Amino acid sequence: MNILSHTIISAVIAMILWPFFGFWSLLVLVGGVLVDSDHLFWYVVTHRKFSIRKAYVYCMNIELEKNIPEYLSVVVIFHSYETVIALVLLATIIPQTIPLALGLVVHLLLDFVHIYSLYKKSYFLTLFKKSAVIFLYKTFFARK
Repeated sequence: MNILSHTIISAVIAMILWPFFGFWSLLVLVGGVLVDSDHLFWYVVTHRKFSIRKAYVYCMNIELEKNIPEYLSVVVIFHSYETVIALVLLATIIPQTIPLALGLVVHLLLDFVHIYSLYKKSYFLTLFKKSAVIFLYKTFFARK
């Protein structure tokens, strides 16, 4: 799903939550939009170059070309089960972070629906179950 759609949906949710959470409701935008910064992180780690534009084009091309092997090779750390568990636990301890967790969960649900409609299969679940912790360990600590 594109960034504009995530932004609009997250902004609507933030407005709905405003009476209950006030300023904290803006965290929906972090969980619903900025979570996609992990695509840039993955691109930098795997391609060894930093370019927001090239990373965006690369990721969009994977989707548009329906390049399933390349899509399945992606590890996006904020789209992982560990991140969801961590944010839900954080939200139970610090109620102000409920909008952050809600933004992430809505983002992931929208991605799931989008990917399922695109590929007619639940490839998103393959990405979701990849471990962010293992990826980060291999990236920064494992011997090469």
